[in-house]
Amino acid sequence: MAITLEALKQILKEQHEQSQAEIKQLYTKFDAELEEAKKERRKLEAELKKSNDMITSLIDQFHGQQLQVNESIKKMLNLPVARPVGVGQKSRPLIPIYDIPADSKYSPEEIDTRKKLACLFRLVDDYEWSSTIYNHITMKIPGTEYILINPFGLMYHEITASSLVKIALDGTIVDRGSTQFGINRAGYIIHTAIHEARPDIHCTIHVHHFAVAGVSAMKCGILPINQEAMVAGPVAYLDYNVGIFEQESDKEELIRIVQEDKKKKVLMLHNHGAITLGETAEEAWRLLYVIVKACETQVKSMAAGENGILIPEKRALDLAYETGSQGANNMDNNASVKAYKYGEFEWEAWMRDLDSRGFVTGHIYKAPR
Repeated sequence: MAITLEALKQILKEQHEQSQAEIKQLYTKFDAELEEAKKERRKLEAELKKSNDMITSLIDQFHGQQLQVNESIKKMLNLPVARPVGVGQKSRPLIPIYDIPADSKYSPEEIDTRKKLACLFRLVDDYEWSSTIYNHITMKIPGTEYILINPFGLMYHEITASSLVKIALDGTIVDRGSTQFGINRAGYIIHTAIHEARPDIHCTIHVHHFAVAGVSAMKCGILPINQEAMVAGPVAYLDYNVGIFEQESDKEELIRIVQEDKKKKVLMLHNHGAITLGETAEEAWRLLYVIVKACETQVKSMAAGENGILIPEKRALDLAYETGSQGANNMDNNASVKAYKYGEFEWEAWMRDLDSRGFVTGHIYKAPR
């Protein structure tokens, strides 16, 4: 049976109307589901906000409890307490460096040595160059054959002027200080050997900083590729065949090296680290600071390969060393300013920094603010 044109139009019209009805129904259903999804989202957002508020409240409670604990420590130990400052900083009791009482049994020379040495430990800790309870810094007490060394067991941020251990050059403990800790044998052997061989050296600092240890393992040694390396001056090297200093016989090669050229006040221990030698604490610290910076620069520069690194002419190297070895005196034409020994000018700045943060260095400023 043939379908007329009018009948076909009617069929198409009915199909179109049916399709429109179905589409409208789908839209209605979609709108309902969308609204339901929005409601669910608002519900989840509300629950998330509630959770975040709860977490924030718990964190605030924790910080409050932490400060209460710190205040309890402060009252118990009668110490000021450090507050968290910046990312990664620790909230812990702020232990004053200079803690020697006015009626101390120590001589003025020993008191001055103790507070300077304790400051050195705090500076090394502040720059994160320490190795927990390991490594050593020593100072010789002027006018005596005794040296001060860190008590083996304390971390660097715990060391104070009174806690330092006084020993003879043979390692005998003369005064344990304010703790019952002893000393590390390997540390005493290295440092007493230097003090014994070089009476002009009053301070030695030994570190295992990653960049210093890295450069100590390089055949090229320290390269004079930046000013820090240049002003550090000539460097001595010791093959670390003994592995660790444990026997008195291990001193022999070390003594020979440090006596060979007294201008060399930076000693690199191959595959180990470095020791800086100073006639003063200020000199030893300044040398440590520049040698660490020099090694950090070299480790990064070695990405270009040794052949890709530019070495200045000897004339430039000599001029940099000569200028740097004069300290800060050649940088100030003010006749009223007293002359500073090597490293003293910078030392005053570091002491101001420590004192400004409440560490109580006991430092007597040459140029007080």
